[in-house]
Amino acid sequence: MITAPPGFGKTSLLVDWHATGALSFGWYSLDSSDNDPTQFWRYFVAAVRKVKPALGEVIQLSLESGGSTQVAPPVEAILTGLINEINSLPAGDVFGLVLDDYHAIQDQAIHQGLTFLLEHLPPQLRLFITTRADPLALPLSRMRVRGELAEIRSAQLRFSLEEVAAFFKSKPNLALASEDVERLATRTEGWVAGLQLAALSLQDYSPEEAHRFVENFAGNDRFVVDYLLEEVLNRQPAEVQTFLLETSILDRFNGALARAITGLENATAILGKLEQSNLFLIPLDSRREWYRYHHLFAGLLRHHLQHNYTPPQIDELNRRASRWCQQNGQESAAVNHALNAHDYGLAGELIEQVAEGMIVRAELLPLRNWLAALPEELFLSRPLLTISYCWTLLLTGQGNRVAKYADAVESRSSVAVPGEPQPAKVHSFVESNLAVIQAHLAYQQGNFERTIELSAKAFELISADTYSAGSSLALIVARTYFQRNNPTAAEKYFQKALEFGRLAKNLYTTISAVVALGEIQMAKGHLLEAASLYQEAVKLGQIAPNKPLPLASEAYSHLAEIQFEWDRLDEAAESLKIASELSPYVGNLRITLFEKFLNVRLLAAQGKMSEAFERLAEIEKSDLASKLNEVKSLLESYRVWLYLKESLPQDEKSVKLVRDWTYRQTNEKPRNLAVRFFWQEAMVLVRARLFLQEYESALELLEQLQSQVQGLTGYLIEDQLLQALAWSALGNRTRALNILAATLTLAEPEGYRQLFLAEGLPLLRLLHQLEAGSHLTYPKAYLQNLLSAFTESQLLVGPKPAPSPESAISPAVGVTAKTARSDISKPPLSTISSHPIQPAYNQFTEKPSERELEVLALIATGLSNQEIAEKLVISLNTVKAHINRIYNKLDVSSRTQAIARARELKLL
Repeated sequence: MITAPPGFGKTSLLVDWHATGALSFGWYSLDSSDNDPTQFWRYFVAAVRKVKPALGEVIQLSLESGGSTQVAPPVEAILTGLINEINSLPAGDVFGLVLDDYHAIQDQAIHQGLTFLLEHLPPQLRLFITTRADPLALPLSRMRVRGELAEIRSAQLRFSLEEVAAFFKSKPNLALASEDVERLATRTEGWVAGLQLAALSLQDYSPEEAHRFVENFAGNDRFVVDYLLEEVLNRQPAEVQTFLLETSILDRFNGALARAITGLENATAILGKLEQSNLFLIPLDSRREWYRYHHLFAGLLRHHLQHNYTPPQIDELNRRASRWCQQNGQESAAVNHALNAHDYGLAGELIEQVAEGMIVRAELLPLRNWLAALPEELFLSRPLLTISYCWTLLLTGQGNRVAKYADAVESRSSVAVPGEPQPAKVHSFVESNLAVIQAHLAYQQGNFERTIELSAKAFELISADTYSAGSSLALIVARTYFQRNNPTAAEKYFQKALEFGRLAKNLYTTISAVVALGEIQMAKGHLLEAASLYQEAVKLGQIAPNKPLPLASEAYSHLAEIQFEWDRLDEAAESLKIASELSPYVGNLRITLFEKFLNVRLLAAQGKMSEAFERLAEIEKSDLASKLNEVKSLLESYRVWLYLKESLPQDEKSVKLVRDWTYRQTNEKPRNLAVRFFWQEAMVLVRARLFLQEYESALELLEQLQSQVQGLTGYLIEDQLLQALAWSALGNRTRALNILAATLTLAEPEGYRQLFLAEGLPLLRLLHQLEAGSHLTYPKAYLQNLLSAFTESQLLVGPKPAPSPESAISPAVGVTAKTARSDISKPPLSTISSHPIQPAYNQFTEKPSERELEVLALIATGLSNQEIAEKLVISLNTVKAHINRIYNKLDVSSRTQAIARARELKLL
């Protein structure tokens, strides 16, 4: 960090070092306009990409594009993605990034974001900050203690006497006596800008004139800076002075804009002369078309402008700038200059022209600031402006402030807009948007009846000019019906949202509607149709092959869930990885929550139980837990689910944990089961009751749940599957097998697999019973496919019954899955084999076949599954199927147990 007052050469030092080629640099020069966090991070990422073009592409896209209901992504999410990308670079691939003039930044959100970056700074990135004062909002003290901060201050930047002498000696046409050099060095105290400005003032002075100048120069005078700058400015020709003063109102300019402001036909030539003279003019592009003034020089020029021009004259300069920017497609600059000109009528007209597009792109902060800068009387007299302000408040989480302005629009919407050529069209636009905003407000307040009532009126107002608003309205109505457990009506309105979104070419609402339709199809058990819809949404969200926009994150996460259910775990992991990389830039916490819990399920299916528990702990520590009310309850249910799936030692403590959670859930207020999270929570409650041997209670709950989700076959399949296990545990084999056969018939057309595999050994035994002795009708090939899909790790999971109160609780024995946590072991074998959920042939009533005995013998020699397959010249899946049958017939759940049991029965 380089800290010093203005003019000490902070920037020049870095420029000179960069010229040595010792390190590649990205550069971001700051001013007060960079206090918009979205703009700051957009330019920050752009500066990184100047050096490393392969980095930050998705981040930049997310910052430059958005949807109609999307706000700026969270800063930590943006930086986490950028940090991860930089960390992926080779260790020696080091580059630098300069934040020049950081003192211009006052926004606390930017300070917080930069603090996060500093706390997680990748070793490949060197960050350089130049500033006039220590940025106290940054963690400088901690960084000093940890040795992570190198500092250069004014004491190191001051020119020594020798350096001052060398500096003046390098200037042509400038001869100073040694005593004059020493006097300037003393009076400027080595201040580089003072020396530079003195040199400019001394150009073409005779030695006598130079001596008098130095004699009259007072280095400790607080007006020294103004004096030197005035000397520079006043020595310019009158035409150049006029050019400098009048163009000082511009943040950036080219020859054409300068000509429009000053009226000077030779403006481009003057620009060239100023650059050649090194007169505080900084080129902004390699073609040297666009420029800006050094901040210090610009400030001086504006100070002189205020003292030499009247306010109406300055307003006219800004008005000219606004008109030129408007005509040349620079809408943002046009609005800013109109506001600076105090021409609020012009500013209002310009804002009206760009407001809808800015809302669609989620450029909400600058729009809100513009609108707030208008006089309230004008603001409230123009319904288009008031409507736009309502949207900016609503979409930035300030819905509590909207009612006042919505009421103002409603009371004035019949007033024709001044200057509007089509007042009827504007009136229609305002009326329809107002109705949609009022419906949004009702939905946010949880007043679903009012939402439906207002939406019905709003739909009557939607026309071809307001399809985008209609799409947003239809999404709200669909979500309202879904919250009210009416998926049929929800589907109808999601279709309407899709229709309106396509007509309006609104990509955000279109993708949202397609994904939502896929969710409904999945709930109905139509996995193939759901997958097709998710794939369509993925394609819609791609700007080029393999280049998805962040808006596609939700589509990828739901596609991962389908792949997970089909037991394509590698594909699911890849889709989920893409979703997780994209979703932070969307900023939708519920999408992020869905992805994180799906990742827990995926890890559990892969047998990575320790990692699954770690992911839950991460969710608990994240901001999701504090910002979403449902997270705490979901964390508890997922943790219990993992306990049941991993079959923790069945001691009193673990049983009590499950029993206490079950009691709490039983007394919870019923929730909308059409919402997937809540259905999953209800299914964990059923499994917990099975674990606690509360079979009748589990069946009662399953029957209640079944009645609430009629028509949602995806949910019914899981409900019936657990019913079959419950009846089997009660010893009613006939009923269990009947239900299981019907469940297989429902599941087979859509290829369900993971739902069955997750139940582990209890379901495997029941499937073998169905295969061995039943004359029921069911898809036999599908059953065989499921049996062959069970793996050793899956045989070690599934809800096992808790010991009855009167039974002894034995110490856990070391029967664990290879990927299970090292401190968690399986329940005792005696506990498993003695329970009524076990099949009738537990006592070895069915002897292994000759081929199975061959496999068993090879297992005893220590061969792996692959080695057994090669030895017997059969496929790996066939080996797994033989091992599954061996485990089932011997009533065991691991190779070690199988060998021991076989020797006990003298099979080996």
